[in-house]
This record gives sequence, C-alpha cells and structure tokens, in this order.
Amino acid sequence: VCHQFRIASISKTFTAAMIMKYVEQGQLSLSQTIKELLPQISSEIKYADKMTLNHLLNHTSGIYSLGMGNTKLSLWVANSPEKFEKYDPY
Repeated sequence: VCHQFRIASISKTFTAAMIMKYVEQGQLSLSQTIKELLPQISSEIKYADKMTLNHLLNHTSGIYSLGMGNTKLSLWVANSPEKFEKYDPY
C-alpha cells in the first residue's frame, strides 16, 4: 500500500544538512553557481550564472516558491510559465 502525504518543508533540513556535509568534505562549495552545478538545465534558469548554492540554502535566490498552499496559483504557474513574472533580485 502506498501512502501519500505532504512533507512540506521537512525535507529542506535534510537536504541542507547533506549539502553542508559535501561542503565540509570539499566536494561542493557554497560559492558555486547553479550554472556550474547544473549545466544541463542552467539555460532554463534565469540568473543561473549568478545564483549560488549559498543563495539557495538561504532562500535568497529569487526563485519563487509555489509551496504556499495555493493550488490554483501553483497550477496556473505550472501550466503557463510564459505568463508568470519572476522576482528579479539582480
């Protein structure tokens, strides 16, 4: 039996802890850009050449969060990305 439940922000802590472990081991750097880390999809991410791992971990990347519990907004953005205006922190 498969059970689905919302994990919401719980996984953020575990993800951040694992990233910091990689930083500690020298496998990642907080100053690495998204373009360096994900070159295959960086062309799809605005400011991937300026946005760092540190920005992502501190929630200061400017990437809009859809986890606000607003299903209607989430579906609209997912289905109409060309109409969605992103916050421009740069």
